[in-house]
Amino acid sequence: MHQIRALIFIYLIPTSPGSDVSRYVLGAAYGLQYLHDPKGSQQRVLHRDIKSANILLDENWNAKIADFGLSKYGPANQQRTFLFSDAKGTLGYCDPEYIDTMLLTKESDVYSFGVVLFEILCSRPCVDYSFNDERRSLPMLVKKCYQEQTLETIIDIRLRHQMKRKTFETFVTLAYQCLERDRKQRPSMDSVVRRLETALEYQEIDEVIVEGKKRKNKVWRHFTEGDHGGDVVEGDHGGDLVEGDHGVCDHGEGDGW
Repeated sequence: MHQIRALIFIYLIPTSPGSDVSRYVLGAAYGLQYLHDPKGSQQRVLHRDIKSANILLDENWNAKIADFGLSKYGPANQQRTFLFSDAKGTLGYCDPEYIDTMLLTKESDVYSFGVVLFEILCSRPCVDYSFNDERRSLPMLVKKCYQEQTLETIIDIRLRHQMKRKTFETFVTLAYQCLERDRKQRPSMDSVVRRLETALEYQEIDEVIVEGKKRKNKVWRHFTEGDHGGDVVEGDHGGDLVEGDHGVCDHGEGDGW
C-alpha cells in the first residue's frame, strides 16, 4: 500500500515547475487509461467520480487514481461500454450528457478529467461559491471565455510562465476537447496520454535548454567578474588571461567565451 503524501494534488501545482505539473497530470492520465483499457483483465472500470480530490500523490510524488466507491464495471473486450445508471458523481465534474441520458461511458470520465485539467490551469476549484454568476461553475466559465476568445484571462499566470508555449497550448486544447458536449468529440484516454507525453517532452527539453543557458551565464560571470583565482594583466598583450593555478587557458585576441 502506498503511503499517501498529498491529497488534492491541485494545491501543489501553481508553485511546481512546468515539467512536474506535466508529470502529475500524465500520471493521473495513465491511471485512468488503465482503468478504461486494462491489460490482461476482462473488466473495464468506469470510475464515475474523477475529481482533483480523488487524485493522490504517493511517497514518490506519483499521481494515483483513488476512491472507487461509485465505479461501474463493464466488459473490456468491447471498443465501447454503455451502462444505464442513475447519474452519480460530484457537482461540477459530472458529464452533462450522462446526467441527461443516464448513459454512462468512458467519455464520462474523460469529461471529468477535463474539468480537473482546467482546475490545474486556472488554480481554482470546480465550483466556487463566492460567485453568484457563471464564474461559480468552472466548466461554464471556461465555455464562456472560449466563445469570447478570452480563455487565457482565467489561466493562472504562474503556470503560463512556467510552461513552454507548446506545452501550455496542448494542455488548454486538450482540456477543452475533454469538455465537449458531444461525447463523440471527446478524445480517448489513449489519445490524452499520447498528447500529454509529447507535451512533457517539449517541457523537459525546454527546461534543459534554459538550465544550460543559466549555467553558461554563471560560468561567464565567474570569469568576467574576476573571482576565478587568476589575474588579468593589462599589459600590451591585448587583455589576455594569464594562466594561473586555476588552469584557465589563454583566450588570445579572439572573441572570448
